[in-house]
Amino acid sequence: MSNVKKQDQKENVKRGIESLLFAAGKPLSYAALFRLLGEKESVITREVATLAHEYAQDNRGIALIVTRNTVEMVTSPISSKTVSKLKKFEFEEKLSSAALETLAIVVYRGPITRAEVELIRGLNSVYTLRNLSMRGLVKTKQNPLDGRASMYEVTTDFLKHCGITGVKELPEYQALSKKTTFEQYLEEKEEDSKSHIISSVNR
Repeated sequence: MSNVKKQDQKENVKRGIESLLFAAGKPLSYAALFRLLGEKESVITREVATLAHEYAQDNRGIALIVTRNTVEMVTSPISSKTVSKLKKFEFEEKLSSAALETLAIVVYRGPITRAEVELIRGLNSVYTLRNLSMRGLVKTKQNPLDGRASMYEVTTDFLKHCGITGVKELPEYQALSKKTTFEQYLEEKEEDSKSHIISSVNR
């Protein structure tokens, strides 16, 4: 293989890694990267290290957190002040209907996995959950049943913003938190179940 082709192949692998990490919005295991990109372990490991070095060397706004088993794309510490402004700006902006629906699900059914949120909504919720997380409304915690997965729950800031000390103080919490057909119940009670969240977050 010529040097040009080898270089093109390396760049393709790096682009693939970047795309997957950005789209995932969470740590990806090396095993997942091997499988998704169809490359050898040594190739992926090398290109991850190259990317991490390039980001650090160029003082980029993004960085990679590399552990023994996973890789995650995050904002760089040097951009923390800028990112904090974005979080404040987004927190003060009104939530979209998709964000409100997702937030209601996390509020009443959390801690909950992304897969469970998507099962209820019937829609991909990666970006919506990421937006809620950036706004400081939801946070992730380790799934006690599966250490490889994360679960979402509301933050202390969300509770403070709503003027409550716990989610159990929200309207119809007992009914909504136990309802097995939660998606149907949300449709029936959309105005009632979301009114407090909407008024609290968007005021």
